[in-house]
Amino acid sequence: MRHERTTAGPVIVRYVVAGAGRSAIRDLVGTARTCIIEIGRELIAAKAQVAHGEWLPWLRDEFEWGETTARKYMQVAEAFKSALGVDFAGLTIDASALYALSAPDGPLR
Repeated sequence: MRHERTTAGPVIVRYVVAGAGRSAIRDLVGTARTCIIEIGRELIAAKAQVAHGEWLPWLRDEFEWGETTARKYMQVAEAFKSALGVDFAGLTIDASALYALSAPDGPLR
């Protein structure tokens, strides 16, 4: 990995990654988007199996998550439920945009 050092005010270090590295990173970002949706689907299925009143304790015990974290994953899964098996590798939006699009007041609701 090469890096270039520039000085414009504070020192900024910029890493230039070879083409193959950039491609791998893009592929992983696409995989991460798909994983967000799959995690949401799994959480929806798990919530259906957990006894009433046990959901939040289960989230805390298993993942150290609160309701908000789980709800965001689940909202994305609901919003993209027709995308089962879709490859998101070419999707150019940030993962946070998945959450914004699937929010209760978002355009996919």
